[in-house]
Amino acid sequence: MGMAGQKAVVIGGAQGAGRTIARTLAAAGAAVTLTDATAGTAAAFAQTFGQAGADCDPGDGDALRRLAGEAGDCALVVLVVNGADIAATAQAAQHTVEAFIPALSAQRGALVLALSLPPAPGVWHEAAAGWVAAATAALAGRHAGDGVRVNAVIGLAPDAPALPRFMSAGPAPAPAPVPLGRLPDARAFAAAVLALGGADAAAITGQVLRLDGGRGAAMP
Repeated sequence: MGMAGQKAVVIGGAQGAGRTIARTLAAAGAAVTLTDATAGTAAAFAQTFGQAGADCDPGDGDALRRLAGEAGDCALVVLVVNGADIAATAQAAQHTVEAFIPALSAQRGALVLALSLPPAPGVWHEAAAGWVAAATAALAGRHAGDGVRVNAVIGLAPDAPALPRFMSAGPAPAPAPVPLGRLPDARAFAAAVLALGGADAAAITGQVLRLDGGRGAAMP
């Protein structure tokens, strides 16, 4: 699952699971450009392992188009999303697709949507996960003719942000049992992204990999 000589862009790659995803892609041989909306954060982190960082708000379509122009042809674009703000997730995904599909098409590359949810996801978290799954299927079908694969990784992460206060209604739900006894860490996210986005997955598109320690399989 190496990416030697290929370019990858990790949007949201300077915080949370995005940091490990960016490092993992670089270790696999990719030339990585990672972004963060906070000025200077991406560049500072990228310097720690010899890659490039850029200030970019995924909600800003013009900024993403500039980033795509600077990055040039790339084999993999990863959009890292946290939390339950469906509107922000949809906007970031739309801007990412519009900015990077031409570059990905030239390389017959892949887009991976990576969404992290808290250990006890509420209704709005599950709604966000449902949106990501539906969007993945729709985008995969639409862009297969462009030679672009679209997959998603949705995982329960201990460090995922809580719901915005206005969405909270009553106490947070209690975590359900985890059959494996542990939730996936950032390394599991990164491994899944590489598996779905790398060249070895050239025939895989429209797939959603749920990382939940076996919880979904154990539910009735």
